[in-house]
Amino acid sequence: RQMGINSWKDLSNYGLSLTLGGGEVTMTELASVYGALANDGLKTNLNPIIKVTDYKGRVLENNHSQTTRVLSPQTAFLISDILADNAARTPAFGPSSALVIPNHFVSVKTGTAQDKRDNWTAGYSFGDNPRLAIVWVGNNDNSPMSPYLESGNTGAAAIWHNLMVKLLADKPDAKPGRPENLVAVEVCAVNGLLPCDNCPATRWEYFLPNTAPTQKCVMEKKEEEKKN
Repeated sequence: RQMGINSWKDLSNYGLSLTLGGGEVTMTELASVYGALANDGLKTNLNPIIKVTDYKGRVLENNHSQTTRVLSPQTAFLISDILADNAARTPAFGPSSALVIPNHFVSVKTGTAQDKRDNWTAGYSFGDNPRLAIVWVGNNDNSPMSPYLESGNTGAAAIWHNLMVKLLADKPDAKPGRPENLVAVEVCAVNGLLPCDNCPATRWEYFLPNTAPTQKCVMEKKEEEKKN
């Protein structure tokens, strides 16, 4: 609610399934939520009309968007970092899916209803003037779409990709600024624990203080390595 979702009135109607899409939202509500992530945790009220002037240039209306802190910069950064990890989604979407914007760092998330009634893609860029695009694909009568629709490569993601390519065509690439009080830790790429000598690969992850893993990975050598 603090990030901009107002559709959920009676909380007794919602449970743990809410995290997987158990509640309906509007496109403008999602724009508010993802806008807060793009803005380092500051929610900006959606404002379709910024300024109105007459033919002589006199300002008749000048709306200034109000911002409210709804997430810490650290939390917003961690979520944006997760949503920008193309390597993590490669097993599901491939390395060059519609979620990749060439030469630009973006954070993006897809979502598809189980019966293919709703297909979403929401994502944003960074920098002094970040760009945000929210795309929904579905039928006006709420009937299911084709069962062959893929959430990551067709439908909303393809439209979102073309929008972001246009929006960022003349914009320099930018990454989110790393806030203070975050630690970077090398972890095992398989289980996220501190790496051991037998880890097949490692990666660096960011953590809030006192949340980094303390247990060390214990992986056995592969049978081929044992034989050698």
